[in-house]
Amino acid sequence: ATTLALAAALALAGAAHAEGAHTRHVHAAIQGGEAQMVGNPAPTQVMNLDIVLPVRDREGLKALARAVSDPDSPQFHHYLTPAQFTERFGPTQADYDAVQRYMEDRGLKVTGGSRDGMDVQVRGSVDKVEHAFHVTMRNYRHPSENRVFFSPDREPTTDLAVKLWHVSGMDNFSIPH
Repeated sequence: ATTLALAAALALAGAAHAEGAHTRHVHAAIQGGEAQMVGNPAPTQVMNLDIVLPVRDREGLKALARAVSDPDSPQFHHYLTPAQFTERFGPTQADYDAVQRYMEDRGLKVTGGSRDGMDVQVRGSVDKVEHAFHVTMRNYRHPSENRVFFSPDREPTTDLAVKLWHVSGMDNFSIPH
């Protein structure tokens, strides 16, 4: 468990840094015009999304990651449990609950995720996703593969007071091999 906590701390320290760079959801091939729009997915097509919440106290997390790795630090190799990590750096319970409620209120079904994992997984139709994230989903001709992919027409936003870090599943430009 301690190794897992350190790995999570170090990974999330990197994720916290990436948050400052703003996570992008619209692929460069769309923005640059290399991918041509060829229509829209069916409004009833089902999408599975993983909504990732940001790290709280990014500077504190960076300091912790340095301290647990520094042999001269009194915190050297004193790792946090997953519960301790969540309490210090994860979303508050209120923020996590707000994200779940927001998605459910817009017709998306919460299918998984956890506060410890800092994510909420949802499933729902394209029209519900479009409504929840203020986007229009489009189909595009892939610029280097013989296939069509879907993607939002702009960066997703919500009416939540809670800031989101990333929404996985908004496009299928890259397919795992």
